[in-house]
Amino acid sequence: MKNLATNRSWLLPLLFLWVLSGCDDNFEAINTDPNAFSEVPAHFFLPGSILSMANAENDYFDGYLYPSSWIQHTALVSWDQPGNYFYEKGRSSLWNNLYRGPLVDLDLMIAQAEEEENQSLKAVGMILHAYGFSLLVNAFGDVPYSESFRVDEGINQPVYDGQSTIYEAILAQLRQADALLDGVTSIDIDRDYDILYRGDGLKWRKFANSLRFRLLMHISAITDVASELSGISPLFESSDDNAIYQYPGDIEGAIYSPAQAIGPEATDQGHRMASPLVDRMTATNDPRLPLYALVSEDGGTYAGVQPGIYFVEDDVFSGINPAGFSRDATITFMDYSELLFLQAEAAERGLITGDVTTFLSDAIGWNMTRRGVVSDAIIDYVANILSDGTDLEEIYMEKWVSMFGRGMQAWTDYRRTGMPGLSPVPGGIVNVIPRRFSYPENEQATNSVNMQAAAAKLSNGDNLDSQLIWTIH
Repeated sequence: MKNLATNRSWLLPLLFLWVLSGCDDNFEAINTDPNAFSEVPAHFFLPGSILSMANAENDYFDGYLYPSSWIQHTALVSWDQPGNYFYEKGRSSLWNNLYRGPLVDLDLMIAQAEEEENQSLKAVGMILHAYGFSLLVNAFGDVPYSESFRVDEGINQPVYDGQSTIYEAILAQLRQADALLDGVTSIDIDRDYDILYRGDGLKWRKFANSLRFRLLMHISAITDVASELSGISPLFESSDDNAIYQYPGDIEGAIYSPAQAIGPEATDQGHRMASPLVDRMTATNDPRLPLYALVSEDGGTYAGVQPGIYFVEDDVFSGINPAGFSRDATITFMDYSELLFLQAEAAERGLITGDVTTFLSDAIGWNMTRRGVVSDAIIDYVANILSDGTDLEEIYMEKWVSMFGRGMQAWTDYRRTGMPGLSPVPGGIVNVIPRRFSYPENEQATNSVNMQAAAAKLSNGDNLDSQLIWTIH
């Protein structure tokens, strides 16, 4: 068993859990004698890991500002650097938040669950562990994996594993999690510790398999994945299976961006809708437009700002509707609508069997339903979109529209498909829409040799325009 003296990141999540649940079991004993234990039960790591993972993926800078600007959902007209492809690698919030928080705790949780012979909880830890590393490898490329969190073995400067190696490892984790959860109806913990699925083993298994479907589609242009895609089961079957974390809005500080970034004060801070998204939604009479955007203060219409335009009279452009970004907002790890879009793409490309039209219409419908669009408007919109048939471009375009507010995943889809056909901003630091984040500055100081070796393998070094193994655009 690992000694927790080397890592105290579980303490804040644990305190968060006590606040959230009002639980005070054993608190007096723990508070009175902090040296009486060096280990905690594996399930203590779970709620904080889920919360920290949600916070990391949806951090203001790496989770919202950069990717949402780069894939032209939104724009920040009061500050030109993010939209001009300047990445502030001294901040590196995604890297720092994941490596210093949930991935550390999940590594401990998996090992502890193994010792406790709690196979269902071990499976949950593996799913979240795979999810976190998928974010890192998709954002940076090669990253430390096999030697991460091995300080107790004297490894302070972990090697960077190759992207293919990491993909193989996390896909293997998800396959193992699927096997461990086969036939499991309830995770072997108090359900209150599972703030994502309340201990529902089948839902966790569906999440593992749906996430595996996503990751296989990411590498489907460079690897034959058809056989595995066709055999994955069970998958999400409705919105009841969505992997969504509900923030407790009454706890000050528990809600992270993008809620704080694009909430009620966003209009005053210069956040605006970008013209490519507004123009597309206007052209298709998309009923989600008023749910995404506010009418402009000067003119009363929906108008997006052209990417690359800054320090303008922003009253003529649409702000971002704060209604969906309150302090009790939800954060999506993955939902049924995304799976359906992936299945539509896979069917269109001949990777799985199934009716493309049904997959696509259902994907749009489930996304609109979740956002509160009434059924008649959904029927009319879907009929209009499908009136000229379906193709990959239409699937990718509709998915891009539906992924508003989920910048990291929308950015990944754009980089691997090149759709929609967005134009890089004139005068950007690189002449393409960025394909990756640069490595953090603190890696240069603490792990320079391994970081430089990883950068040397990239197509253009440690720069935003270097290709990853699965990027085509």
